[in-house]
Amino acid sequence: MRARKVLAAVIGAASAVGISIVAPTGVAHAAGPTNTELLDACDWADYCVFHPDGAPRLSVQPSTSVATSNNCTGRNQTNSIGWSHTTFSSNSLGYSFKFSSGAVKEFMIGYKVTYQHEWNQQSTVSDTTAISVPAYSVGNIYFGKQMETIRGTYEIHFEKPFYGHYIHYLTMEVTSPRANGQDVIYTQSRAMGGDRARLCG
Repeated sequence: MRARKVLAAVIGAASAVGISIVAPTGVAHAAGPTNTELLDACDWADYCVFHPDGAPRLSVQPSTSVATSNNCTGRNQTNSIGWSHTTFSSNSLGYSFKFSSGAVKEFMIGYKVTYQHEWNQQSTVSDTTAISVPAYSVGNIYFGKQMETIRGTYEIHFEKPFYGHYIHYLTMEVTSPRANGQDVIYTQSRAMGGDRARLCG
């Protein structure tokens, strides 16, 4: 059973017994393991923990059109349109986050302990938005999801040297949809112009 230890204490203990320590990095050295090899090793290594570093950095995704309304009449129209949009997480190492993975399980534990809530790998937002579209115009509903980016370091211990070291570190950034975030929703219209015949048939 792997015990969760304080990073500083582990480094001190490792130095005391002469264990080599690889400096944290998100890029594998030429003679060392790849990022994927290290993260996959969390399934069988003696010890694997993710240490988050600092508060999440917040941002909003570029807005994307989630619904469209064409007004092919000579008067203004107001409609309520239902829409849904799913946002996924990503990470700086391009690692495939599968919930069965030891690395992902350790990430989720480290995240919850540090930030006191569950991590969201993806988020689906569904809503109904009223949009007023002028005569012979196209109206769009736009949505931008608030995201959070956290940075942290995996600390992985091995019983026998793995690529020449008993301990490896790997830094990773993860960007994911923020729970109950301040999302952006707005509407915008434009005249159909030359597209009128095609849109209104």
